[in-house]
Amino acid sequence: MNREATALGIPVYSIFLGAIGAVDRHLQQLGRLILIKSVADIAAKMTQNARLVLTDSGGLQEESTFFRTPCLTLRPNTERPVTITLASNRLTQLSRLPTDIDEVLNAAPEIGRIPPLWDGKTAVRIIDALIEQDRLIHP
Repeated sequence: MNREATALGIPVYSIFLGAIGAVDRHLQQLGRLILIKSVADIAAKMTQNARLVLTDSGGLQEESTFFRTPCLTLRPNTERPVTITLASNRLTQLSRLPTDIDEVLNAAPEIGRIPPLWDGKTAVRIIDALIEQDRLIHP
């Protein structure tokens, strides 16, 4: 099935961990077959390379914001309001979904901003805060 999809020009992501043959190696070299180490990698790679994400998942709203991929959330609200305020995500509903999709696909490919502190350094900030807290308790 992967080979058929790549023949149609559809990029294929596979979590196959066995030995790959010559055809699959060739497709991989062309960038048409991408081998992924885990299922979580599939969602991240697809979100990063997508032109649009349509979801009701808070996690995908966050990932699409981080990758600056336009996101439409098919819900009346979101638990991730920062993704709305930074313009990377928009709430939608079935009645206006076709219009919203057209608007996103006809806009610039990357929209929005990555929120402050979404820099991958949270662990460092936590450790610094714990060290500072310890200094305050044990001067």
